[in-house]
Amino acid sequence: MSGLRLARSVHRLDSDVHPMAVCNVMVRAVLPRIAFVDESETPYADGPGAYLLAAALVPNDVQAEARARMSGLRRSGRTKAHWHDARTRSEKRTLVDAVVEIPIRTLVVVRVDDPEMRTERRRRLCLERLLFELQQRGIAEIVAESRGPGDRHDLDHLQALRSQKRVTTELRLRHLPGPVEPLLWIPDVVCGAVRQARLGDDQYLRQLAPSVDIVQC
Repeated sequence: MSGLRLARSVHRLDSDVHPMAVCNVMVRAVLPRIAFVDESETPYADGPGAYLLAAALVPNDVQAEARARMSGLRRSGRTKAHWHDARTRSEKRTLVDAVVEIPIRTLVVVRVDDPEMRTERRRRLCLERLLFELQQRGIAEIVAESRGPGDRHDLDHLQALRSQKRVTTELRLRHLPGPVEPLLWIPDVVCGAVRQARLGDDQYLRQLAPSVDIVQC
């Protein structure tokens, strides 16, 4: 995988160090503690409408090389690699191939409901389920692509969930502009593949499937 691999360490154990303690330290070092999140919404006019939130769980030890890999996908004149800008099958395949080479798990929350429901309401419902799922996976920090003033709604909702004790106070959420964090382009690609599958073309999702968990809410 071009140097991208889970960390493997060999430690010399002192006789008074319990092996399980070292094992726990190694697991904490390898398991991702941060998730990168992006959204997609399929218009009902284009087929089976849905709101999607995707999260890429990227281990700390592969983030630098993953950023470099994703940065290499940025086309001339574009601020980021984006599924929407991939007009041909070849361009979409290039994005998917790059994501497949990165050893990560991705999680997609899908909301399908009344087409009259407002986008912000859909996002809140998806975010609520996503936060729960990520917390169950040991994620402590979430970086979501910024929506400008709309970021305030996410933070308010997170605070409400904390007050209701539905998520822990340790779970943190921050927003970054898409162009400044290439790891946000990974969930964009995954959202694109799921959306494409819902429109009848599942070739990209089948390629990503071994590392993708999909949850409906």
